[in-house]
Amino acid sequence: MTKQIKNVIPFTLRNSDEYYFRGMAYAESGNIEQAIEDYARSIELDPMNADAYDYRGRAYFFVGAYDKAIEDSSQAIDLDPEHPEYYITRGLAYYNMEEYTQAIDDFSWSIEMDPYCMDAYWLRGLAYNNIFDYEKSIQDFSRVIEFEENEIEAYIDRGNTYANKEQYRMAIEDYSMALILDPTNARAYYSRALVYEKLGELPKANEDYSKAAMLDPEYA
Repeated sequence: MTKQIKNVIPFTLRNSDEYYFRGMAYAESGNIEQAIEDYARSIELDPMNADAYDYRGRAYFFVGAYDKAIEDSSQAIDLDPEHPEYYITRGLAYYNMEEYTQAIDDFSWSIEMDPYCMDAYWLRGLAYNNIFDYEKSIQDFSRVIEFEENEIEAYIDRGNTYANKEQYRMAIEDYSMALILDPTNARAYYSRALVYEKLGELPKANEDYSKAAMLDPEYA
């Protein structure tokens, strides 16, 4: 146990909430295994603690145990079906298992309960993209941009969706907007280069490829 965690939670724990909060502290410090143990103890002491199930589900998600994440977030939803975050936890697990339709259903439930949940729109947009429903994907990314007009990655994701639809000029507009907001964004340069190449505009493509490589060696 780190000194920081000792200062947050007493060494001798007495109830479900104390294990739950210490589990959160462990998770924040990167000790996921110990966090899972504390969430389990919290659930043992209070089987109605929906947050403990959800946070254990998040911890399982973090280590790639998506089946367990779905099981825990489903239990949290059964206990408190009006909590939008629980649906996001489960939706993320489904997304990473490539079960995109189920992920979309969960993100949609989250939006139903919180129409201003930007994360749910963004994640649903990514899921729609993966099942080739590009119109709905664009709608969701546009909603994210309505919430936060300076959200650089949303412009790039929407640009990628336009590119998937072969609406290349619209894609370039979004990548260019991302670069206005952040001229050092290698992903935006690389994505725009791909589209310029598809359009046969090779000097522009090569210029963007070079900028992406200079900013991030992964794009070399």
